[in-house]
Amino acid sequence: MRDTESLAKRICKDLENLSQIQNREFGTQKYEQWIVTVQKACMVFQMPDKDEESRICKALFLYTSHLRKYNDALIISEHARMKDALDYLKDFFSNVRAAGFDEIEQDLTQRFEEKLQELESVSRDPSNEDPKLEDLCFILQEEYHLNPETITILFVKTRALVDALKNWIEGNPKLSFLKPGILTGRGKTNQNTGMTLPAQKCILDAFKASGDHNILIATSVADEGIDIAQCNLVILYEYVGNVIKMIQTRGRGRARGSKCFLLTSNAGVIEKEQINMYKEKMMNDSILRLQTWDEAVFREKILHIQTHEKFIRDSQEKPKPVPDKENKKLLCRKCKALACYTADVRVIEECHYTVLGDAFKECFVSRPHPKPKQFSSFEKRAKIFCARQNCSHDWGIHVKYKTFEIPVIKIESFVVEDIATGVQTLYSKWKDFHFEKIPFDPAEMSK
Repeated sequence: MRDTESLAKRICKDLENLSQIQNREFGTQKYEQWIVTVQKACMVFQMPDKDEESRICKALFLYTSHLRKYNDALIISEHARMKDALDYLKDFFSNVRAAGFDEIEQDLTQRFEEKLQELESVSRDPSNEDPKLEDLCFILQEEYHLNPETITILFVKTRALVDALKNWIEGNPKLSFLKPGILTGRGKTNQNTGMTLPAQKCILDAFKASGDHNILIATSVADEGIDIAQCNLVILYEYVGNVIKMIQTRGRGRARGSKCFLLTSNAGVIEKEQINMYKEKMMNDSILRLQTWDEAVFREKILHIQTHEKFIRDSQEKPKPVPDKENKKLLCRKCKALACYTADVRVIEECHYTVLGDAFKECFVSRPHPKPKQFSSFEKRAKIFCARQNCSHDWGIHVKYKTFEIPVIKIESFVVEDIATGVQTLYSKWKDFHFEKIPFDPAEMSK
């Protein structure tokens, strides 16, 4: 990981200045935040020589992507089995070989393979397993022995850890009585797509039925208002947030006699949870004092606060943005190749974006979609990728819409460049990009 970071610094001497985050350590969420910040800065990095800009941006994109995967693996190895961390990296490098696989990726893959035998040996050593797993196994065995009908939610920090702990449970003969399900958010991070709403619903229905799953391994999405069936055991595995999150999480143990355990080897996590408990006590004391107030006085006070807050909101209300009618470029976020112009973008059913013209067809390649399916008026058939040699950045999908075969692109795959000023901007959602959005007209397809 240090070698990969050093390689990135050779490409960009100012790498350390691309983020304000300091004192980062490998295998932490703070390091991931640093990577994300640096990667975003790299995507809008500009030079007079556009070929050199493309080369440097692509190299930094690759180095930071690999660093993020290594960081994920360190988090997995710290809180689960080293075997799961190594399998995570093997899957990543398998996908790397199947994509662009340019000289940089070949070099990084070779460096990983040179260490693979040593990593395999270390991962097989049982003494390297996190002791928390033994504690988790003991708690689960005890609770299900006392009550075989126990229903559990196991909260963890990251999606990668969700998969690792599911694999650990399924591979542990002592926990053969468990039928684990997983629940993660819908957002996309680190090139991994989250669970769709139908997938979340399917898992929750199975969990509520208490037949298909008796333990749900989840990220923070499960404490954010999703309707989850009553459970009587909540386990926080190196998982802590603010006081609101703490109360929401514990509230998942709705059944009578429910229990909540915090499993951590980090003194900072324990201290944060103790602070949350103190804040909760302060909140409960405040509620008791409020209940002694005269009801008329209480209502008057609330009305005054609400009126004041509304005044502040109204005074700060932002005007509706005016669409920018100037034509702009869409560049590949990975290699900075020109993909298309906003003048050629059309909006289908107010939320899907396609590109007209034969020029764009030359800019991407298609591969069969691993999960083709029909939704609404669309039939998802293929994925589209940047056609530039050794790039293959994911740009979106190819669909059949009514009688038309068209590409559908996602804005998070592109850098937007103002043609007049050269300023480059990143958008994660189309709704944040205020350009002139022209509705799709089938008549244009026949021109």
